[in-house]
This record gives sequence, C-alpha cells and structure tokens, in this order.
Amino acid sequence: MSGTDRRIGDTAVIPLRIGGFGACRIVGMDGDHLIVGVLDWHSETVPSLEDVAVAGTLILDHHSHAAEPAVISIDRTETPPSDLRWIGTLDGIEPVANCPRSGGWVYVLIQANLQWHWDLSLPEAAKAAYKAAAVIPSTRVELDFGHGRKTFRLGTSHLDFPKLAAVPPDATPDWSQLDALPMLTGLTWEGTDRGLIEAIGRRPVISALRWQNAPPLVDLSPTRVTSLWLSGSSPRRLLLPDRFERLTFVELSGEPPEVVAEADGARVGLFIISPDPSIPPGLRSVRNLQLSVRGSFSVASLSGLDDLEVLRIDWTTSPGELAEARQLSRFLSLFSLELNSAYALDASSLPETWPALRSLHVDGIRRETAKLLKSRYRRSELDLVVQGAKSDDWLAENLNNPFRDWIEDDRRAAAAACKAYTTASRALGDLPGDPGERAEAAKSALRAFIETLNLVDERHDGFIDTIRREESGEAFADLAERAGISTTQADEWFDDWRDF
Repeated sequence: MSGTDRRIGDTAVIPLRIGGFGACRIVGMDGDHLIVGVLDWHSETVPSLEDVAVAGTLILDHHSHAAEPAVISIDRTETPPSDLRWIGTLDGIEPVANCPRSGGWVYVLIQANLQWHWDLSLPEAAKAAYKAAAVIPSTRVELDFGHGRKTFRLGTSHLDFPKLAAVPPDATPDWSQLDALPMLTGLTWEGTDRGLIEAIGRRPVISALRWQNAPPLVDLSPTRVTSLWLSGSSPRRLLLPDRFERLTFVELSGEPPEVVAEADGARVGLFIISPDPSIPPGLRSVRNLQLSVRGSFSVASLSGLDDLEVLRIDWTTSPGELAEARQLSRFLSLFSLELNSAYALDASSLPETWPALRSLHVDGIRRETAKLLKSRYRRSELDLVVQGAKSDDWLAENLNNPFRDWIEDDRRAAAAACKAYTTASRALGDLPGDPGERAEAAKSALRAFIETLNLVDERHDGFIDTIRREESGEAFADLAERAGISTTQADEWFDDWRDF
C-alpha cells in the first residue's frame, strides 16, 4: 500500500535493531504530504493499537539533537518501508496542520533506532562528553597516534586509521588519543587487532566498525559496537556483543565465520554481498536478511532460516533469476519480501498463498512480468508494489548497462547515456596491442564517454544529479579498470573532464 492510501490515525509498529519495538503514527496531512510522528514507545513484544493509543511524540535528544519532536512531512506518493507493521487506525486524534521538516520514511526508522539506542545502550558520562563537544565541533585538535601529528576536528565522527591517522599496517597506535574525539562513533581498521577491541570497549559511543582482513578470532563482546562491516579475509570465529544490530559481509574470501550472537542472531540484521552468499553458523535465527547477488539466486540456499521475517534480494548482474521461488512459502514468519533488478523473475513460480506475507515490493522487472504479478495477487490482501517495469526491447539492448534504470526518469537522456557507455565499452574491448597506442586509445575512449555525459546533462536541464553523478563515476571507474588505468588516474580524469 502506498502512502496515498494512508489516513490520519494509521499506526505502525517499528522493529528496532536493539531489540523490541517502537511505533509511529500519521498525525496529519498537509496537501500532498503526510505528517508522521514517531511515538514515545518501546516494548519487548509487538504492541496493539490500544497499547500505543496514549503514547505521545518521541522527543529527540540523541547525539546533536536538542529536544526536537520526531515529526516529519513525507510525500504521499512515497511507499512506506516494507518492515513497518500497520496495526490499525486510531480515531479521534487532533490532526497536526503542518510540519516544517520534510523528508522520507527512512527518517522515521533512523530516528526511532538512534534515539532508543541512545537511551538504552549508552552510559550517561559518554553522552555528556558527546554533548559538550557538539557545542564546538569545528574546534581543531592535534593528535599523534605514534606516527606523526595530524589535525582533526573535535566533531570527527568516523576515523579511517589506514588513511587518516598515518598508522602503518603493522604498527600499534596510541589509542589514548581517541579520548580527544568524544563524538567519534565509527572506525575503519585493517589487519590484526593491535589493541583495537580493547580501545573500542573503553569508548561506548563507538558503535560502527569497518574491518578489512580481520584476524581469525574477532571478539567484540566487550564493546558497544552495533554495526560491523567485514571485507577481505574472513575470520574463523566472530563473537558479537549483546544488542548488536547489523552485520555486513562484503565478498569475504573463504568460508563465513562461525558467529556467536545473542539469541542465535535473532536481533541481527544480516547483509551479505557475494556472488554465492552463505549464512554463517550461529545466525540461524536471523529475522532480517539482505542479499546482494549476481545472476541467479536459489531460495534453497536459505533453508533452515525458520524465523526469517524480512528478506531483500538485490541482483547486481543479469539475468536476475530467483530459482526455487516456491520454497518461499516454507518461511512461515516471512511478512516482507523485496526484490530489486529481478529481470528474470518468473511470476508463476512465486507461491500463490503466503502464510504470513503482507508486503511484496519489486523494483526492476520486465513489463509483462509486472502485469502477471498484479493479476496473480489482485484478490489477495498482499501489499504489492511494482516499480521500474521495462520493455523487453529496452532490456535486450541495455540489460547489463549501468544506466539502464535512468529510463524511468527521462527516456532520451537514458538512451544517450546508455549508448555512450556501450560505445566506450566496445572501444575499450578493441584496443591496439602496442602499449603506447593502447594507453592513448583508452584515454580517448574514456574522455569521449565523459564528454557525451556532459552533453546529456546540458541538453536535459542538469539531469545528472548527485546520485547519477555517483553512478556515472562508478561506470567510469569500471571502464577505466578494464583498460588497465589506475584508480588514482581514473579519479583524476573523471573530476577534470566532467561538467556535472
């Protein structure tokens, strides 16, 4: 159900990453916008409409917020997140007439999770130090982690040690320097521990950790980390702290680690980016799973996840096939399914009836398949949202083109951008053998690609916005890598040549 179908008083439950549930409610309407308030509610079990009827608006004071009501104006056409559980409509509430803050549904989820994490997980001393620094975040501090002095903002929120702290790969930093950064909530690290976990454990505000090539044993149980991002070499064993929220694996090499988590991972949101994702031992009770896969993915690989409630699958390469789709009916608790770029989806392979499913969102699908899906579930109570439907002709030419989805906003601009990418790709696939001639031909093809995108942006009124600029950069980097151009050189060319 889209936001256009919602009305004042509609109330939803928010599953919280720290465990338990929050809630939100549509408290008003302003033209073509819904006014949504996050409720001052937290419970360990799913509340009823009657439970939250008297709950007021949640007041935000986490991190840099200063007693702000959690109310947001959201475009009615935006589809609410699939993991919200709508529990009914509260009649007779006094509607809010307007709201100065506008945004999207993601605001509702983020603020509910951040505020309850702040309230329930952090000690008062750490919160007080954060608040004191938030008054003067631009103040400069000089720190020396043992390998040269560097200047940082007092309000630094994330520290990339390999890049910003000048710490050599095998050196142990002076961790006491972190005390001068009370607003630090995240770290990036590489290699062996070297005192990292002990340092994080002493600083409870640090909640996010990115770790490349982690050691065989990673024990985060003494910390307050809620989000962990692992890439490179996979550890053999991973111990997570209580109230841990999100675990991300990015193309780990080797077998996934054995994971020790509270309640067998029931509270862990698991995100795996891999051509062949595998659920690690110890997370068989995971309820929220997101996968980024290539080509074809079989539901059979999810066997044993009996508590799965929310499943999202993104295909990064064609064909976008969901094999063994009928097995989805075996997940008796699954209430939300999201499929993105499923261009080889067979609508008839999906279960006709779902034990608990309430929401099916598909973004990126063949036009004929979209029609079949709508017909298949038109008499069900399923909240079906289908977006990004494309013709077979368009996909025949552009299925593997990184600008494929631009057609949803401007057909002519998308066609020109897709043609530019295809032309550059073919040119780079036919480079001369002589090293000097090869380098010059590659540079010429890449520059022509960017110059064409400049024209697309100019002729279509600044069509290449921030998101499309990032997508263009990723496409350029991919082409440059195929031509043997270094990342540093490719980044320099992209910034020098582009006008968007």
